[in-house]
Amino acid sequence: MTSEPLTWDVALQEHDLTSILTTVSEKHFSRIGGGMTFEGAFFTATGCDVAGSVKGHISALPASTAPVRTHPGSSVCGEIHSPHVALYGQFDGLVHNPVGVTIVGASATVKGVIRYRILRSDGALLDTNLIKVDNAPGGAAP
Repeated sequence: MTSEPLTWDVALQEHDLTSILTTVSEKHFSRIGGGMTFEGAFFTATGCDVAGSVKGHISALPASTAPVRTHPGSSVCGEIHSPHVALYGQFDGLVHNPVGVTIVGASATVKGVIRYRILRSDGALLDTNLIKVDNAPGGAAP
């Protein structure tokens, strides 16, 4: 089975989480379900949906537009490297997203560092360093 290439143009213009996460069929997402714990490095080409616990790194493969989404009640301690990130659970670590949209929902509790190009927060509890990056390769800081 081959998957369709992902496009994010509309979502980037609208900064709309629903558009971002429904661009790719959720049946292609890798899931870490509630009650599950994953430790280590997790690489995805199609997307990652976290309802459980992750200790380690979640990364979109190079040249991938794979989104990473955490749910209320989830926990991630480590790093997320993805062009589209939506946080709704607990997060402690580094989010590195120099090209896309990072959304932090009202149910999120975030500690650490968020490196972003576009950021939207809906009332989350943030104890973070927010670092705006440009769209240059490697996401160099302005």
